[in-house]
Amino acid sequence: MQITERIPQSTLLSDLPADAKPGEMPARGGERTPHPEEILPSENAESLHSAPKEGLLSYRIEGQGPPLLLIHGFGISFKIWRNLLPHLTSHFRCVIIELPGIGQSPPPEPARAYYTVCAESIEQLRRYLRLEAWAVFSYSTGSRAAETYINRHPDRVSRAVFLCPVHVPGWRWMAARAAIHLDSYFPALGDWVLSGRRLHSLVRTLAFNGRGHPYANEWTREIGAQDINSLKRAIREMPNAGNSLLDLPVPALYVWGKYDLIPNRPRRRLRRQHAPIHRRILANHSAPELAAGQVADEVLPFLRVA
Repeated sequence: MQITERIPQSTLLSDLPADAKPGEMPARGGERTPHPEEILPSENAESLHSAPKEGLLSYRIEGQGPPLLLIHGFGISFKIWRNLLPHLTSHFRCVIIELPGIGQSPPPEPARAYYTVCAESIEQLRRYLRLEAWAVFSYSTGSRAAETYINRHPDRVSRAVFLCPVHVPGWRWMAARAAIHLDSYFPALGDWVLSGRRLHSLVRTLAFNGRGHPYANEWTREIGAQDINSLKRAIREMPNAGNSLLDLPVPALYVWGKYDLIPNRPRRRLRRQHAPIHRRILANHSAPELAAGQVADEVLPFLRVA
């Protein structure tokens, strides 16, 4: 499997500072990274904010064109797409959802597998919106919800994009399983870790490579406001380390961050029905926010083929 690393013309390696550190990427075109309060909706976007209906996922619709489902990552829903939406809404009707137990979406049923609930809730929303099919764009832990949905309803997905997908074989998977095992015996300890300064340290380390940024504070506040049981289930009920994520029955694009500390890019070729495309960009796990332009450069050509 060949992974192609693309470097935008406006962000050549020769343009990087000599003392640049992982996770300290320059903004596109020499522009500074905008502060969260400066992000405004696209002027051309048609926006529809849905009041949650009983049993239905909370969602928003922005833009016009073929339908594109956006699935967020760990505990951050609508805000994670704010820098990418201006690139997407002129091409697609973006359906932005909150997964079960996140934001205003109803909590997942305790007796059912978390990712099965995610998949069936997504399908319920598709039927409610009367969409024949859609493309799927998922990020981080949302990639595992997308994987489950695609495997259960492949005829409803035209193409799939996975940004910073949770593919964590090897020591990362063993460390995650050990933490989950510990939490099963001492759940209060897990609650403590996913709160306050401990949560902020995790966000800053894993998503921003230890660098301070206003978005790290926002992410911490939003994750900390979510239902703790839903957050834990998103980690605890991952079906495997992620190899199954790489073998899906639809055309797929995987976008990896060169400096991302969470996923482990695949290094061996797997047999699959549709040969996937792999791209690598100069970004860490905060790619949807801090590298939105690079992400759009890779994603748009792939999605517009459909």
